[in-house]
Amino acid sequence: MKIKIRTAKYKHSGEPLQFKKIDIECKGAGVKEDPFILDSSSDIPNDFEILESKVHIIIKNCHVNSLVLGYSKNITIKECSFRAVFLYHCADITINKCHINFMTLNVCRNCLLKNSKFDTEFKIFKCYNNTFKACEWDIFFDSNDLSRGNILESIDDPFIEDILEIQKPLVKTTDSFAISTSTFWHGVILKDIECQGTGTVKDPIIIDNSNVKKIDLKDIVIYHNRHHVIFRNLTLKKIKIYDSKHVTLEGCDISKSIHLKFCSDIKIRSISMKLLKFGACQDTFVENSEIKELDIYKGYEGFVNLSKCTFNKTNENTIKHIIFS
Repeated sequence: MKIKIRTAKYKHSGEPLQFKKIDIECKGAGVKEDPFILDSSSDIPNDFEILESKVHIIIKNCHVNSLVLGYSKNITIKECSFRAVFLYHCADITINKCHINFMTLNVCRNCLLKNSKFDTEFKIFKCYNNTFKACEWDIFFDSNDLSRGNILESIDDPFIEDILEIQKPLVKTTDSFAISTSTFWHGVILKDIECQGTGTVKDPIIIDNSNVKKIDLKDIVIYHNRHHVIFRNLTLKKIKIYDSKHVTLEGCDISKSIHLKFCSDIKIRSISMKLLKFGACQDTFVENSEIKELDIYKGYEGFVNLSKCTFNKTNENTIKHIIFS
């Protein structure tokens, strides 16, 4: 049997540069009991697109540059690797055991993504009733806070408030500070902490052992923060700071890592950590700290200033983004 696809090369935004229609020989009849099979033995181009498909298709053991599915359903993708995958107006798509660098879901519903790893950004827009199970990603975006009814299972990433429909602000009042923590199996939850300060430069919010004793904090994310906040003398596994400003970490015991992305005016003082990973950072200063490994997110610029710090491991690309003072 033959299946019609388009070959295409895509920009990072998903805009096609060129394409042509081709037919590919494949096994199967395109029905649920006998789906079309596209695998490593098929003559699949490096960039391809399937549009307006309702037949049953399995794509497996393919390792190509990009895949686009549009206005399609009943497609399973498993044990594949791609640089980029774009889904728009799709339903009943399954992605299992795949390794994908960049992925976007646009107006998709009833899809299942499981046991897969996404190296950089994972973006969704107007997505409904999808399930994400045992997946890993670096940064998760809900582009316009319009996705609803999605389910996350066994996800350990605190950057997913939007898809969980948690809409609390980071700082609720002048005396209550809300953070997200990934100590729950299904993803994240926001917790309110009574604390000092109003969040201004002269009166920063202070989070320390005096106001977190009753809360089991292990991992913390600071998300879309614009208030002045100081975390002081806490014992944690991991801190992630995303799209935030004016955060200071002082004297904390971090057993694993600190992650910074799209940040400015971040200060880290007197902290020992296994990993400091950063990207798209400005006005970020690390002082009197011990770092076992320094790393930068691939594809992101920005700089980190180090003063009186030691580190054991890094790479050439990361060194280019460090200012020693």
